Amino acid sequence: MPASAAAEEAATAEAVSRLNPILANERQVLIKLLEHHRWNVSNVAKALDVSRNTLYRKLHKLHIQISHAE
Repeated sequence: MPASAAAEEAATAEAVSRLNPILANERQVLIKLLEHHRWNVSNVAKALDVSRNTLYRKLHKLHIQISHAE
C-alpha cells in the first residue's frame, strides 16, 4: 500500500472514530445495505427511497468510500 493511501486510510479511521453513536450505527447499517446490494448505490437508494445524490452525500458524511483507487 502506498504511503498516501495508508495516510488516507488512517485519516478515515480517525474520522470514523469521532462519529457519535447514532451516526456510527447509521454507518454500519449503510455498509450492510451496500454489501447486501453488492455495493450498487442505485439499488440501495431505491431500497431507502432516497435519491442517489442524497445517498452519496450521506456516504461522504459517514466516510464510506465507494470507489477505491488501484
